[in-house]
Amino acid sequence: MIRLAALLLWLLALPALAQDQLTIPRADGASVPVLHWTAPPGAPLLILSHGLGGSEDGLSDLARAANADGFDVWAMGHRESGRPALAAVLTAEDRRAMLIRTVTDPALNAARRADLDALLARIGPAFEQAPLRVYGGHSMGAQSVEAEAGAANSFGVTGADRFDAYVALSFHGPGPNFPDGDWEKLTKPILMVTGTADNAITGTWETRLPTFADLPQGAATLAIIEGATHGQVSGSGPSDLASLSRTIVMDFLTGLMSSPRTRPQARQGAVITNK
Repeated sequence: MIRLAALLLWLLALPALAQDQLTIPRADGASVPVLHWTAPPGAPLLILSHGLGGSEDGLSDLARAANADGFDVWAMGHRESGRPALAAVLTAEDRRAMLIRTVTDPALNAARRADLDALLARIGPAFEQAPLRVYGGHSMGAQSVEAEAGAANSFGVTGADRFDAYVALSFHGPGPNFPDGDWEKLTKPILMVTGTADNAITGTWETRLPTFADLPQGAATLAIIEGATHGQVSGSGPSDLASLSRTIVMDFLTGLMSSPRTRPQARQGAVITNK
């Protein structure tokens, strides 16, 4: 109730501020490039994690949409799983095998976890004080989100479940990264988005769906966007399908701020299921 009251008071405050670019030191001596779309003190908080081959500006369209709706948004750049890592996949003789080897690499996933830890240390007490804390990601970023939320995985990251809610775009189903996800342990609100042209490392987009089926009742939302590709599900770019993905994410985020909480409802071009 205290967080909700603080959030409602904040909604009457000043509009969102500008974007900043930072480099944050990590505990191991490496650093994390971060984009920060600032908002007044007391704003809800959204942290974003890009997919393999991306960078801190990879989810900028979604970040701007959330910031325009009042969120304090931080987008991390994961250097160890950035463009060079994707280039190694694209030039491999067996791309699928190399892709699986890369996204399940314990060192790369540990680096992503270290990036998140460094960012939370940089945010400091404001993280605990935020009225709402959401972690979102696309593709390998969604993998990081699922691991943080508590999904059992093959790459050795134990989730601390430090957020109030999660957004997993092009989320992962059972497979080499989540052989036994224990999805029923993910009890906090989570939005999972895919598209009917959003192929996964395990096959077609349908191979993602068992994850949602195994989530407990009461907090999960699945959105399936007709015709959306892997990139469009991320919400990046000017296409109608990317815009629809952003809209669905914002429906979820603004619903979290409502009292009582509301859930995303039907949108033309998407099938939305709440459980």
